[in-house]
Order: sequence, then C-alpha cells, then structure tokens
Amino acid sequence: MVYEKITCESKKILDSYIDKCKYLTSDYALPVMLTWEDLIEPEMAEKDNALFIRAVLHGNRVYFPPLTEKNFDKAIDTIIEETEQNNQPFKVILALKEQIDCLAPERFRFTTNRDYAEYLYLSQDLIELNGRKYHAKRNHIHKFNSLYSYEFRSFRKDDKNGIIEQLHQWAEFKEEPLVELNMVTFLLEHIDDMDIFADVITIDGKIAGTAIGECSNKDMGIVMYEKCDYRYEGIYAAINQMFAEKHFKNTKYINRQEDMGIAGLRKSKMSYKPTKLGYRYTIKLKKK
Repeated sequence: MVYEKITCESKKILDSYIDKCKYLTSDYALPVMLTWEDLIEPEMAEKDNALFIRAVLHGNRVYFPPLTEKNFDKAIDTIIEETEQNNQPFKVILALKEQIDCLAPERFRFTTNRDYAEYLYLSQDLIELNGRKYHAKRNHIHKFNSLYSYEFRSFRKDDKNGIIEQLHQWAEFKEEPLVELNMVTFLLEHIDDMDIFADVITIDGKIAGTAIGECSNKDMGIVMYEKCDYRYEGIYAAINQMFAEKHFKNTKYINRQEDMGIAGLRKSKMSYKPTKLGYRYTIKLKKK
C-alpha cells in the first residue's frame, strides 16, 4: 500500500469513512489525530474499500483499526501481511468491542485499560438535564446564572491570547503542567481548516471558559477541550450544557473522551451519568 501523510487536507477522505462506519470513538477524528502529542507521522492508505491508518507511538509502529463497513477481519489480515513483509511486530491500538468481535479469539490477544475508556452520553441528557440524577447540575447552572453577568458566544480569532492566558491560569491554580498548550494552540489556529467549532464564556470582558469540539459523524459529537476558571461557581456545568445545546442537538451521542485515570476527572465525567463507556482494545497476535 502507498501511504500518505495525514494533514488538514486529509479531512474529506477521513470523514467519508467515518460517516459510513459510524463508530462511537473520537480516535479517527482528524483534530484528535493531529493533536495527539505522542503520535508521530500518522499516515493513511486506501485499499479494498478500507482506510488504513498507521503511525509511530513511543518509537514503535502501530496501526489504528482499519475503517471499513465490512470484512474487518480481512482488513486486519492485510495489516498482518504488511507487518510480516516489513519484519515489524503486529500491533493495532484503540480497537472497539464491535471490531474485536469480528476476529477469531484463538488467533489474537486483546487487552484494555479502564483509564482510556471514552465517556459517551446521550445528547438529549446533557442538553435538557432532566430528572433527579441531574438535580445538582441544574442547581450549579442556576447559581452561575444568578451570580454572574456573562456572555456565551462563538470564538473569534482575537480570543486566542485570552484562551491561552486562561489555560496558564488554570494550570497554575491546579499546579499542573501545561500539557494541553500545543493542542489548544493548534486547534485554534486551524479551526476553519478542520471544520471544528469553539465557544467562550466571558465575564467582565475576560475569557473565563472555553470549549472546543466537532461533529464527527451524524450520530456523535466530540468535546475535545473544556477549561474554565474555577473561581466562578457553576461555570463548568453551564458551559457543558450551553455547548451541548448549541452544537449537538442533531447528534444522538456526545463523546467527552477518556479520564486517563485522573480521579477528579473520572468523578466529574461519571457525575454526568454516561450512557456507556467506550472501551478501546489493543490487538496482538497470539504466539504460536
């Protein structure tokens, strides 16, 4: 196969396969792929009605699960043949349950990690926040609305410095490294190229919250980034609900990605009552 480097110009091809397959994962989304710091040289190639994606992760060649509507097992065999020809180990990362269910368990070994399971919510739940399970969220939003005079609006290019400044303040407050700085900068600089959207909350003329996302396919939206100033009570609940209502009314699911094993992040994501967890599996060949 002839692979081509994945760039902003790859979006049309990627989206055509994403729309056909409708997998509930963020991993194939172009903005996610291009901002994953540990993923180097992502490439793609088409063959037999399948899209193959490979990259280098921690110095090793890895493959994404091939994007194909049918014959997933045959597409995996294509990857096995390629790795054997190149004298490389076979390793597919980020496979979904419905994908590994297509494979013979006697041939493959599957492993997963709860820390990297993605959180999937019904869009209607996060927009309407109905019922007792969302009582606390509604209270947080009511408090935010009553305490602050704010504006929730679409991102403008002159917001970039304010968003970066707010991220610095967040990292300083949390005493955490700025691991998302390059990702956020890249997303904001290529917002039109990748057909993503961003919104901000401003209070007293300063950016107090930011959310960035995209509609990956007709069934799912993705929240890629969300940061707020903790000094404003209820701001996270407010931006979560407003962002969902503005962008995800016509999608069935919202993917808020993984918690990476961070206890506070897991507690927050679970508090919104996910409808399911999207486990991702690593596929390797069993030793003969």
